Amino acid sequence: MKKKWIAIFGSLSLILFFQNCSQSKIDQADSNSEALTPTEFNKTSAADFPVVQLWDYEHGKTMDLDISTGRIAVSLNFGADRGQDLCLSEAERGEIQTLMGQAEICEPVIPSEQFLSKQCTMSYRYPYAVLVDGSVEVRLGEKTNGCDVPVDLCGVKSQELQAFVSRLLQNADQRACN
Repeated sequence: MKKKWIAIFGSLSLILFFQNCSQSKIDQADSNSEALTPTEFNKTSAADFPVVQLWDYEHGKTMDLDISTGRIAVSLNFGADRGQDLCLSEAERGEIQTLMGQAEICEPVIPSEQFLSKQCTMSYRYPYAVLVDGSVEVRLGEKTNGCDVPVDLCGVKSQELQAFVSRLLQNADQRACN
């Protein structure tokens, strides 16, 4: 009989102690990452950046494309070893110079009060390109969480640069310098 009362008391204690009486604020929070929409952007000319850094994640390569010369400095093993330099064709060099000369970088301006009621997911998206000017880097398309609005080129220039980068990475080994 004593064991029965101990079992009943123990069960009731477990039930009472593991009750969560407070309401969860997660139900009230907005987790829609689309809700963070910037209304204004800080714009900078992309022509101010002489180097476009590209990452070939599949092959562990980084490529620094000098826009003015069309020369690509290749690093292997994610920057640990130096590879053979590559070169763009004259048409490709003209294409990237025109694209970057006309493009603007759009950095979203999001008021901090938009973040107060957000529950942002943990996610990361690698940049598709990094614009470099000395020690200044702009990571295009990088997202650090589910609510993040990435810095990118304005308008259709973003898609144009992504298409250029994709073509360049697909045929990178066929671009020996003459």
